[in-house]
Amino acid sequence: MSSPVSDLFERVFRPVRDPKLAERIAFLQTLSLLKDLTATQAGKLLTECVERGYGPGDTIFSEGDQGNALFIIVSGFVAITKKNESGESTTLVNLGPGTHFGELALLDALPRSASAIAIDQTTVLILYKANFDALVSRRTDIGLPIMTAVAENLARQVRRLNEQVYRMKTDKPAG
Repeated sequence: MSSPVSDLFERVFRPVRDPKLAERIAFLQTLSLLKDLTATQAGKLLTECVERGYGPGDTIFSEGDQGNALFIIVSGFVAITKKNESGESTTLVNLGPGTHFGELALLDALPRSASAIAIDQTTVLILYKANFDALVSRRTDIGLPIMTAVAENLARQVRRLNEQVYRMKTDKPAG
């Protein structure tokens, strides 16, 4: 016979029974961006995400579009491209499963600085800024670790770019 307390305990602490959900939660916890989240926190974040598929060559977003979401690649590959003055696209980087892009949209709502194109059949989790902002206001224990990870990632990128600019200006090889 169950009691109200045991029923509550079962609802709050029951293990995830949906294998796909458990797999997605475990996947989120492997990401550098979300490494500090518990399974419960990752599960809550997952409820704020939208899963979407893209075919080869599909545009996920274009340079100049309003930034409104972070994208996490579950499967497939995405090319991040930028156009030059004559309109020709250059691939900046190809990203694969377990990576993310578009994180600046969580910080500001400025236009996208590059385009994202699916290279092959790709599945992404999309975390819209509005959903993230609402989640952060309710659950700082989830938002703070994510924002810290975004800031650390941006700091690494700035340091790397500073080093590249220095090498270009001084003609020094990478060391």
